[in-house]
Amino acid sequence: MATKRNAVAQYFANIYSAVVTTFLGMKLTARYMVSKPVTELYPEVKPQIPAGSRGLHKFIAEQCMACQQCVKICPVSCIKLEYLGRGKDSLITVYDIDYQRCLFCNLCAEVCPTEAIVLTDKWDGCSYTREGCRVHFVTPRTEQEIRAFEEEMAAKEAEKKRKAAEAAAAKAAAEAKAAEDNAAEPVKP
Repeated sequence: MATKRNAVAQYFANIYSAVVTTFLGMKLTARYMVSKPVTELYPEVKPQIPAGSRGLHKFIAEQCMACQQCVKICPVSCIKLEYLGRGKDSLITVYDIDYQRCLFCNLCAEVCPTEAIVLTDKWDGCSYTREGCRVHFVTPRTEQEIRAFEEEMAAKEAEKKRKAAEAAAAKAAAEAKAAEDNAAEPVKP
């Protein structure tokens, strides 16, 4: 239960409180006025980045097998991946990261089975436009590159089918030979 003061006592209590809080604030200000400044002159003097800091991403397209695990695990959906083919025989056509949305949580790098994406110690990704915050890690593919890739994949698929047919024919021949051998052997009583 709050106690009531008379008006004169409350007036002087308010004055006392104002003087004390002003004194405490000025004491803190005076301490910073005489201490060494903590301001860093950023563009001229680069700051020391501690080990283990999460910076901008590095993407190695040759290692990526387009499993899309980085896209699926990203909590803010800032990664865009488009590709042709599948597995190690894929052609990455688009791999973009939107740094306006990225949390630098490192989940994409942790889940990548081939370590195709890692976070570096580089952190300065300044841009004057929103489009500048979207980093395109793969150069756009030309129609000729896409056509050549599709032809190569069709040739590989045809080779796989040919080998599968040869293996099936060899298996059928081996089974026929085994059946002949079994039929030619006399039954022993």
